[in-house]
This record gives sequence, structure tokens and C-alpha cells, in this order.
Amino acid sequence: MRKKVCFSALVTVVVMFSLVTIVVMLTGMLSSVGESAERVNLVIKETSRGKIHPGGIAESLTISPDSKRFAYGAIRGGKQFVVLDGEEGKEYDGIGAGSLVFSPDSKRFAYGAKRGGKVFVVLDGEEGKKYDGIGEGTLVFSPDSKRFAYGAIRGGKQFVVLDGEEGK
Repeated sequence: MRKKVCFSALVTVVVMFSLVTIVVMLTGMLSSVGESAERVNLVIKETSRGKIHPGGIAESLTISPDSKRFAYGAIRGGKQFVVLDGEEGKEYDGIGAGSLVFSPDSKRFAYGAKRGGKVFVVLDGEEGKKYDGIGEGTLVFSPDSKRFAYGAIRGGKQFVVLDGEEGK
């Protein structure tokens, strides 16, 4: 039987963009690969803008393909929201931590969110149709960034949503 190995950690990463310097600090319990551990706390400090988000969602950190944009989920007062390019988005009951995705050309951005028991995709700041579920890891842009698709569930049926149109 393998012994669970956990350790406290403080990891600081400095990410520099053209206008913003961001310091990312992970604190909490981490574990060895393949072992479970408690959730890691994420503190994001945007030094050049004077903003601090102590309730960051570690699994949500994402950088655009051109390395010029940065997004992450955050928690405040029990509500979750996405911070994109230093700007806070709308508050939701939940954010799909692993759902934050940039298009290949870095111009578009999407993520999954939850409100009132229903889930939906927020694409370029616009909330989409409400569903019972959205497939984890299914949000995807086409290589030319013109099309967007994801898997959804409604009434026990699974289908693909392509450019806002539900497939059969």
C-alpha cells in the first residue's frame, strides 16, 4: 500500500504581459502524482493594476495561444466569476473550472457557467442556451477560430451544439 505524501506549498509564478504583470501564488496542500489532496488556494495579484483576487480557482488558469491574454476563475462571497484580461465578468453560482478556452487566434473566449440549476456556455461575453449539463472538456474552437462547438445534455439526451445550433 502506497503512503500518501502531502506537503504544504507556496509556489509563486510571475507572468508578464505587455501591459500587466501578474503574480500567481498557489498555497495549500499538494500531493504526489496520482494521489488526491485538498484543493489548492490560488491568489492572483495583478501588480500593475493593483488588483488582488485571493479566491482564484487553480484549475481555471489559462493563457491565450498568442500569450497576450490571461483568464482565470475566482470566488467571492460564494459566487464565482471569470477574470479576463484583468476585467471581472458576471457572477454565477459556478464556473466550469477546466472549461475556460481561448480560440486559436486568441480573439475569442468561452467558458461554462451555472445559474439556478442550469448550465450554459458564455461565448465572447454572451450567455448561451440553458442545459441540464455540458460535457466536461468539450468546448472547442475550429482551427481557424470561426466555429465553436460543445457537447450538451437536455432531458437525458446528449447532442452537439455547433455555432449555437443544436444537433440531433
